Formats: sequence, C-alpha cells, structure tokens
Amino acid sequence: MNLLVVNWRSKEVTRLNPKDGSTVGFFTSTEFVEPVGISVDPKGNTYVADNGARAVFVFDPNGLPKEAIRRDSFGLLGGVAVDRDGRTVVVADMSLLILGEGGDRELKVTGKGRFGGLVVDDEGYIIATRTEKSRSFVHIFRENNLFSTIDSFSSKLKRPSDLVLAGPGTVLVVDLGNDCLKQYRYK
Repeated sequence: MNLLVVNWRSKEVTRLNPKDGSTVGFFTSTEFVEPVGISVDPKGNTYVADNGARAVFVFDPNGLPKEAIRRDSFGLLGGVAVDRDGRTVVVADMSLLILGEGGDRELKVTGKGRFGGLVVDDEGYIIATRTEKSRSFVHIFRENNLFSTIDSFSSKLKRPSDLVLAGPGTVLVVDLGNDCLKQYRYK
C-alpha cells in the first residue's frame, strides 16, 4: 500500500513508499484548481477535494478520472473522507456535508468557523479539524451529532490542516502553525 499526498501548488497527487518516503508515482488532472484534501476508499479509488473548483474529483486506483462530485452547497472545501464501506463521502467546508445512499445531509456546529482535515473511522465516527478565528479544535461526530471536542488546552493547535487515524480511537493531527504532528485519543 502507498501513502498518497496532494499538493495544492503543483496540483499533483503523489504516491509515496511509506517505508522510505520515495516517490512511486503521481497523477494530476487538468480540472485541478486548488486540490486540498484526499481520501481513498476500500476499492482504491482516490477522492480529491478541490477548493478552487468547488468539487470532489474521483480517480480509479490507477489515477484515471472517474467522476466529479459537485454540489451548489459546496463552499470553501477543506477536506474529504470516505467511510470503510465506500458508500458515504463526507465533505468539509463551513459544515460537514454527508453524501450517501440515503441522500445528502449536513452537520453544523454553532459559531463561525471552517472545517479542514477529515476522516471516518471503522465505527462511523467522523473526526474533523475546525478553526474559528484564533481557536482550533478537533470535533468528533457520532450518528449526526457532535459527540466530543478536543481542545488542546496546554498545547494549542494553531493551524490544523489534516489528520489521519493512527489506531483504534487515536488520531494524528497535522498542525502547520506549530510545524508538528499531534496525537490525540478521541474515545
């Protein structure tokens, strides 16, 4: 399995060898404007949230385009995640838009802010970074409700950009403002 990274400046998705970090390959799209988030479903399809295009682009396991998901409700996209079954896609902007077989639904949190990094764990918890003015959090949603919030009291998140699951109930947060990775338990 490879590690995939999206670069908004070069507009490329790069495949890396997770053992040594070497580049295995890359792909791009002429439709990319500002690709900012990435997720892979169980079949190996890659989902890329593009803030500039206000769309989520889907690629097959070889990096060939399959479809573009567009909604009038998409704002400034910050991330995308796919559940373990590959049937539900979650898109982050000012709220979380859940696209699934039962239709679209929206999760909102009071206050002005923006969601960024996003992941769905094997139990269906949606974990997302959120920034409001000068405060940043990690929100955990369960069954369409805000379940918990991680506020890094002693070591504040400054600019959380993405996150990844690091084991059961554990998430790693990329914090660009502090130039580090932070690990949290969420359940």
